[in-house]
Amino acid sequence: GESLPRDVSAGDAVISGCVNLSGLLRLEVQKEFGESTVSKILDLVENSSSKKAKAENFITKFARYYTPAVVFSALALAVIPSLITGQCGIWIQRGLTFLVVSCPCALVISVPLSFFGGIGGASKKGILVKGGNYLEALAEAGIAVFDKTGTLTKGNFVVSAVEPVEMTREELLEIAALAEGYSDHPISHSLKAAWGREIDLSRLGAVEEIAGHGVKTEVDGKTILAGNEKLMRQYQIRSSACAQAGTVIHVAVDGAYAGYVVISDEIKPDAEEAIRGLHAAGVHKTVMLTGDRKAVAETVAQQLGLDEVHAELLPEQKVEQVER
Repeated sequence: GESLPRDVSAGDAVISGCVNLSGLLRLEVQKEFGESTVSKILDLVENSSSKKAKAENFITKFARYYTPAVVFSALALAVIPSLITGQCGIWIQRGLTFLVVSCPCALVISVPLSFFGGIGGASKKGILVKGGNYLEALAEAGIAVFDKTGTLTKGNFVVSAVEPVEMTREELLEIAALAEGYSDHPISHSLKAAWGREIDLSRLGAVEEIAGHGVKTEVDGKTILAGNEKLMRQYQIRSSACAQAGTVIHVAVDGAYAGYVVISDEIKPDAEEAIRGLHAAGVHKTVMLTGDRKAVAETVAQQLGLDEVHAELLPEQKVEQVER
């Protein structure tokens, strides 16, 4: 649920399913496969049929008594009048007709089949339903809770603002893109895409990546710093305050502050429509939970018209919010 990659060092815990973007990590497995996130998801899918809706449970109990009652009634209708009247053929035919008319097959099959059809139809849309009882509960849901990154937003980043100091917007973007020329970080890709031209790596000198801070490099013989506020403080450079939501990349040239670039996650084009549709369908509260920064989360919530937002949450804290 994090919109930006996390830096890890010796002793940190890494959740299974994470993707290593750069460098080499040597990990110690601390849990068996049966306790992993992947195996728990597989278990949910395999056992979804065991979690039946109330309607399914009722029809199962109903069929348990109704089916033998119909069969014995049909048998009695065919045998008893035949013994009294001696007209076996007519009463056997009537007994079979009664059995066909009263047969519970359609009733017993239709209810589970409708839930299977709903779960199957949802899976074609990429939606995991863990059982018929959840499908039934969804029809009565009054609160919808969302994760942010990859759910309401695309999970990729674009340059949303460029604020230069004593240079043009294009010059600041060019310097920032060149400084990140060798990096494969998502932020680097965003800067290069915003610059929109071929990066001439021959203009770059020595490059030093400062973990958790940014990049120090040489461009055309000038020392360039590109990174967060920590990097600026480390080199005693006064940076401008930024009130905009997103990741801020501050840039300095030969010790002089050159401005900043704001990179933010894009909201999915259909997210706002989906929120409106839920409200129209009777959902009275929409909530967003995210591990992202509060300023970013509140901006997204405001743009989408969400009713409630909780930011800077760890995975277990998201669970607590859902339970609440």
